[in-house]
Amino acid sequence: KTTLLNLLTLTPMKGKASGDVRFDGLPVTQELFYDHMALVEQEDSHRPFLTCRETLQYAADLALPLPLHERRARVEQLINTLGLKSCENTKCGNQFVKGLSGGQKRRLSIALALIKDPMVLFCDEPTSGLDSASASAIMTYLSEIAQKRGIIVVCTIHQPSTSIFNRFDGILVLSSGHVTFSGPAKAMNEHFASIGNPIPDHTNPAEFVLDLVNRDFTDDATVDFITEQWNARKPPLPDPIKAPLPAKLYQSSMTHVLVNLRRNALLCLRDPFVYFGRAIFFLSVCLFFSAVYANARHTTQEQVINRMFLIEWYSMFPTISAVVVVFVQNRELCDIRKEVKNGLYGPLSFLISKLLLQIPFMFVLGLACIGVPGYAVSRFEASVFGEMLVTYSITLWAFECIAQALSLMRNAMMGILGFLGVWSVSFLFGGYFVREIDIPWPLRSCVYVLPIRWSLSSVIKTEARATQVWEGAQLSDIPGGFECPSGAECWGRTGEQVLTSWGQIFPLFEPSNTYVKDTLCVIAIGIVFKFLFVIGFFLSTRTAKPLQKSPESSAHQSSYHNASQRSLPPPTCQRRGSQPTTMQSCHTLDARHTLHFRGCQFFVREGGRDKVILAGVDGALSSGHCLAIMGPSGAGKTTLLNLLTLTPMKGKASGDVRFDGLPVTQELFYDHMALVEQEDSHRPFLTCRETLQYAADLALPLPLHERRARVEQLINTLGLKSCENTKCGNQFVKGLSGGQKRRLSIALALIKDPMVLFCDEPTSGLDSASASAIMTYLSEIAQKRGIIVVCTIHQPSTSIFNRFDGILVLSSGHVTFSGPAKAMNEHFASIGNPIPDHTNPAEFVLDLVNRDFTDDATVDFITEQW
Repeated sequence: KTTLLNLLTLTPMKGKASGDVRFDGLPVTQELFYDHMALVEQEDSHRPFLTCRETLQYAADLALPLPLHERRARVEQLINTLGLKSCENTKCGNQFVKGLSGGQKRRLSIALALIKDPMVLFCDEPTSGLDSASASAIMTYLSEIAQKRGIIVVCTIHQPSTSIFNRFDGILVLSSGHVTFSGPAKAMNEHFASIGNPIPDHTNPAEFVLDLVNRDFTDDATVDFITEQWNARKPPLPDPIKAPLPAKLYQSSMTHVLVNLRRNALLCLRDPFVYFGRAIFFLSVCLFFSAVYANARHTTQEQVINRMFLIEWYSMFPTISAVVVVFVQNRELCDIRKEVKNGLYGPLSFLISKLLLQIPFMFVLGLACIGVPGYAVSRFEASVFGEMLVTYSITLWAFECIAQALSLMRNAMMGILGFLGVWSVSFLFGGYFVREIDIPWPLRSCVYVLPIRWSLSSVIKTEARATQVWEGAQLSDIPGGFECPSGAECWGRTGEQVLTSWGQIFPLFEPSNTYVKDTLCVIAIGIVFKFLFVIGFFLSTRTAKPLQKSPESSAHQSSYHNASQRSLPPPTCQRRGSQPTTMQSCHTLDARHTLHFRGCQFFVREGGRDKVILAGVDGALSSGHCLAIMGPSGAGKTTLLNLLTLTPMKGKASGDVRFDGLPVTQELFYDHMALVEQEDSHRPFLTCRETLQYAADLALPLPLHERRARVEQLINTLGLKSCENTKCGNQFVKGLSGGQKRRLSIALALIKDPMVLFCDEPTSGLDSASASAIMTYLSEIAQKRGIIVVCTIHQPSTSIFNRFDGILVLSSGHVTFSGPAKAMNEHFASIGNPIPDHTNPAEFVLDLVNRDFTDDATVDFITEQW
């Protein structure tokens, strides 16, 4: 889907493309696209320090040649239509600045594309990250502007609800790059019925068809038949619950170290940016310097200065490449935090494995610097090769430690800028440009706390002293002990004499032997920065403290904070299609487990006042229970999930979260729980199967064949067979699709067979068939293995909604409903809002409690009634 959209929008891709794209008979060029088309990309990116309104106003000022009042009216219209009124003065935000929610950012992206009133609007997943009410409202608006203004709207879309599907005039269905249907939406049923696959009544046509053509869940023969039938029939294109916790087995720490070491070694082989690419870069750059200073290979008086500068360039320039480590390590930390949080291994195991791999590669890099360039081309003294290699290698290691420490910054770009600043200062105070005695305090401290000064002292003294004879000078009895018969500039006959002459200009290079001292100083500096990295790494992988009971929850252990709220029922192990039973009567599983959370509150300080994000949220779940936390964008779903999973947040949290009666601590979470985060982050150079195998090796103390069988089971169950040998990929390396990455994330969480599985938007980024299959699997493992599954979810289809045992609906941090899914209609009917027949209950309720599209009085009434 995205590939086709990229072709239509002239987005560059690696590969060979062909075809003919025309607008009003004219080939679509870059200029035509600029003038008449717009694209809403899948990833939302906005200036973090501008508010939503400011972002739109600046866009309007740039794009619209209209009077000011008309531009402001245009902005106001878009804000109101796209439900941005409640956040119009909120900054867009980034990883440093709290701002818009994911759904609000998506709506803002669409508003920005509509600012210039394009004739063709391309949207890559316009409803992704939105709740069903927001998604429906946006698609309604897109449909309306297409009709009223004659705009062509082209959308890629994963899992449209029935109401969204009915908004489309035309449908194009792809499977493995082939068209399986293309035509009016209303004609889709007729076509599939004619080939023996009629769409059942009261079924979302999109869900049915996407399931039917998905090769991960439908056999290839069926999909091939559907494709062939379309090719034969297609019309011509028109013109232009509490129990004793079981003992938990762990892999040994040594196993964790070895597995991490093996995985990191494989990543180093596949990721050229880390070591091998840098080695080639070092070799090339140092050969370049050897060519520039070609005559410096002669140890003559005329080449003394050039030879010293050549050694300096060998020391200085390669060290700047450690800036790559800032970016790579920063991205890798996302994966490490997730794995450490889910208890696959401890931070120390990873750090040890990283160090064990780092040290030998530093010698590889050092050899690339001086091996061929220094000793084969520039003819350095071979007798001190070992000392020179050690010095260059530990210097590179010290700068890599600096880069690792700076990679802990959340914004990789800030870390990169910080490293460049440190490198520049180290260069300036390295002993060549400014003498130590000429640098005022406290700036002189930079000379001693950065590596270059000690490294240059070591390598230049070592090489100069090892050179026994410098041609052009001869020993004599005159002061200094040497003279040059030619009368030219004279530095000395021996290495000691040359260093003495240099020391008169640069005291750093006086002839005393300081190799051991210099080397130890470089090592000490590296250790200091490595220590800073270790401390920062441990801090970045920590979890939040267990929630503390608020005064209200302590006083009212079995009730909500509000007198009008209902007391919690005893946990049950109800199965769909059976009567509720108490925990004591459950006997289908060996043990029953419960997850209770009471009085969960969260406040943030804003404008000198406490802003309520969550207000007294309670819940109780037992083994086999699958709970959906639903609500509009900004309702507090992710905040509640963060509280339950001990994820650190800025703000004040309170409440009581217990598993089998025990407070949820970091150790308990490691042992018995797992989290699937909303953002999929995997090591790009590992394949899908390798990622799972390494996770199994880290987490499962089982024989190899059982670990591999577990991996195989997860690959088959989650529809990853077709991509098992595909690299995960990133923005530089083509790999898994967004949906495949999401399924891999869920598989990784299930590796250690947790008792409680938290999922933040598990269906986000998946088509309806994949989303339904994953929720079916999560529901089945909840029933079969007695796992408690807690999901936040935006816009569940009817089939997905029916998979949940319990529903918790939030609006602006307040609970508007919590209970069995089947009881939701009864509750809302009792307060005058019955769910209409043939309507997705989730869509109806999320629309009803969304303050962006429903007046505040109605939402307040629903909250009060609950």
